Amino acid sequence: MTTLDEARALIRARAAANFTAIPVLYPNEVNGDIPEATPESFAFLEVLSEREYLAGYGGGRGANLWRQLARIEARVFTPAGSGTLDGEVYAKQLAAVFRGQRFDGISCWAAEVAPEGTPADRGNYWVTRVTVDAQWDLHG
Repeated sequence: MTTLDEARALIRARAAANFTAIPVLYPNEVNGDIPEATPESFAFLEVLSEREYLAGYGGGRGANLWRQLARIEARVFTPAGSGTLDGEVYAKQLAAVFRGQRFDGISCWAAEVAPEGTPADRGNYWVTRVTVDAQWDLHG
């Protein structure tokens, strides 16, 4: 039985245990100041709920099997002008932590790594995106 909050905690724990190359930041947390004057590499990771559906009837109310589809999304920020290689290396390392893995009731599937560039609101950073499809089940 895995709720969205439990899945987020498990995914975060897996990232912390298996990816230490650069700091990983999370939504709506005080993460310290990211220095704009002298940018340093970091990643921002979030778990996005996509769709939940009934995967099986289990004998009545409260005993059904629900399947939650989700995405693990991370954006790797590297200093602008430092080339694309660092961002891609970090992003591929982070993708490998989840690609094709099953842990604590969470199944992870394909992982995509793609450059996003240097958007105006992130002017000192080059951004590389990591997207991993995931799912887990909930009885209820």
